[in-house]
Amino acid sequence: MLTAAKFLLLAALFLALAWWIGGLPGDVTAHAGNYTITTSTPAALLLIFLVAALFTVMLRVIGGIYRTPKNVAAWRGAKKQAAGEVATRSRRRRK
Repeated sequence: MLTAAKFLLLAALFLALAWWIGGLPGDVTAHAGNYTITTSTPAALLLIFLVAALFTVMLRVIGGIYRTPKNVAAWRGAKKQAAGEVATRSRRRRK
């Protein structure tokens, strides 16, 4: 029940935030060389949010690729260590 109440509270907060952003007045204009882009303020905020989310995902993927060799080496080392411990235990039992 507490989880459902938390979910409803968060949903209501996000809905209120979206409603407030949707009601913001004004336009945003960007100039780049010969190009001019004009959009509403809520659309500009959504675009900024999407670019930030895309950048975050891209950095996480690049970080995962960067850490892969270290993770694979650690996994192989742990696998070899576990095999060595199993071999050592079985040798002790034979004596």
